[in-house]
Amino acid sequence: MYQMLTNVTYIGKLTYKDEIHEGQHQAIVDPEVFKEVGESLRKNGRSALLKATTSFNGMLRGILRCAKCDRAMRHTTTGRAAKRYRYYECGKAEKQGYDSCPSPSIPAKQIESFVVDELRVFANDDQLIRDIYERCHEQNREDVDLQTREADSLAKFLKDDHAEMTHLVAPAAGPDLIEATQSRIDKNEARLKELREAIANHRPIRVSHASIRKTLGELDEAWDTIPPRERCRLMELLIERIDYDGVEGTLDITFHPAGLASLGQDGNFARHITETLN
Repeated sequence: MYQMLTNVTYIGKLTYKDEIHEGQHQAIVDPEVFKEVGESLRKNGRSALLKATTSFNGMLRGILRCAKCDRAMRHTTTGRAAKRYRYYECGKAEKQGYDSCPSPSIPAKQIESFVVDELRVFANDDQLIRDIYERCHEQNREDVDLQTREADSLAKFLKDDHAEMTHLVAPAAGPDLIEATQSRIDKNEARLKELREAIANHRPIRVSHASIRKTLGELDEAWDTIPPRERCRLMELLIERIDYDGVEGTLDITFHPAGLASLGQDGNFARHITETLN
């Protein structure tokens, strides 16, 4: 790919030793586009190009954790050129050596396939669906309660700050203290406005057992057609964390109820997944 993007043949030129000469063939790429691509490659480096092609292959990046060490497992690769070996590595093992973790790494394809298979099983798990349903509504209530408590707290702070400002306007007050207080007031007022709008616009979550089951079932059917990059984003939306215990050979998956609910509130999985991933 790098050689193709830097090949001057495409702009009607030829390379002889270290020199570039005008060719007699017609250019098939706009020289300005070729120049912009070249500048981008020089800016980001060849290694960045390789990284760009592989960075989204780690489907469980950011959500997979080593249960024994309670550390995130980083997606990484080894090998050369096209022969890359992908795996997830415990953060403790990465920093302190493989002897520091009883299960320092696991092949990426192996654990990703296992997680996808588990999602397919969950689509027919009545108890899991009930748990997700209950957690969706519980989290919905918790979100509003947290916003309300934060708004009440900010309103109190603002009242105190405004009272303080009436004393700071005296000639003896330092300009730095006045500026700092006013900056804090502006920031808190903006946040309070944001919270009050969120609370006022809040709508009860509309998700049912049937819509959750339908969403998981359609996810199973559509999985093979979803591009790798979107699979990563979908995993982040659906799953809060995965705890992998390499010693016991267990995998504990914690769902993101709000994420699942956002894909299945009205049962239209296809529309929701398109809007969410775009």
